[in-house]
Amino acid sequence: MNKLLTNKKEEIIEYLNNNDWDYEAYEDFILVYESDFPYLLIDFDDKIYNEVDHQYITGTHNACENSFFAVTDGKKTRVSYFAFGHDIHFSDVHSVEEFLNIPVEDLAALNIFSRLHRKFLADEAVVEQFIDYGIISEQSKVEWQKRFAEFANALFYEKYEPTNRVLPIEIVEDLQLEYRSSKNASGGGYEGLHRKFLVKLPNGDETSFVISLFATGSTVSDTVYGTRKGQTQLNIAMLDQPNNAYNLQVNLDKFIDQIGDYYEIWHSGIRSRMKKEYVLNTVQEIAPILFDGDRIKLARFPLEGKITRRTFSVFIENLITYSYCRKQADIKYKK
Repeated sequence: MNKLLTNKKEEIIEYLNNNDWDYEAYEDFILVYESDFPYLLIDFDDKIYNEVDHQYITGTHNACENSFFAVTDGKKTRVSYFAFGHDIHFSDVHSVEEFLNIPVEDLAALNIFSRLHRKFLADEAVVEQFIDYGIISEQSKVEWQKRFAEFANALFYEKYEPTNRVLPIEIVEDLQLEYRSSKNASGGGYEGLHRKFLVKLPNGDETSFVISLFATGSTVSDTVYGTRKGQTQLNIAMLDQPNNAYNLQVNLDKFIDQIGDYYEIWHSGIRSRMKKEYVLNTVQEIAPILFDGDRIKLARFPLEGKITRRTFSVFIENLITYSYCRKQADIKYKK
């Protein structure tokens, strides 16, 4: 038996009662519920912790549609995040009380998760969960869905490191994940996880940028969007924009090319109220490292290999730099 928690069983039950948690107490474990769904299994027997495997946790999610499920033995806590359908670990000692005091929507921002191994992304069921969670469009080409899943995996959990390239902006701090909503120019928007960075601009001011990946819905004869297929869309917002609106939205189904053993993500410079040449010229002036004739270079990733920390960091810097350039194009255009 696990003495670390066994000696606290009565104390834990008292805590759950005092804080109105729904639970079921058994000899070897306590199962805590959130909104009638299993949320946390408090294990008093090391054997239970060691036997709770990936299939059990994923099966629990498929049955209850809960965002998080955790198992703790008082020393380690194994947390499964529904969007990715796998078990992930953090080794810091978190008391049961500490864990239960964390709002569900804040769990993703604790930096307790790590990137999924690429072998999981080869599983169609895992990619399907990205689709179910609204991150990847089910109408994206099947051959690209796995790549989009790997990018989302890196966007949420890969560490950013400065590349020391000559750029007009400087990423001062990686603020990790934030659950938020942002809008686009047409009034639509998305609510969910965004990767946030504090950035120093050329004039010395600092502001934040957020980056997200979401699936768009398909529409038929919509008054705003007309008729269109769903797509997987990369969104970037500079948070000094009105309503924190996205000033760059990249349709990954359109702006992606396979070149040999790599795929490239790019953008045409298109901007709703100005000719794309105006944006391209601004990029060429401010950040020539991104300029590639009639397109903006954003990323180059291997088709089969891992997205490395270096290539991920280059992509993040390119996205933020391009978003900043688009803002400068807007300012000059309005003059």
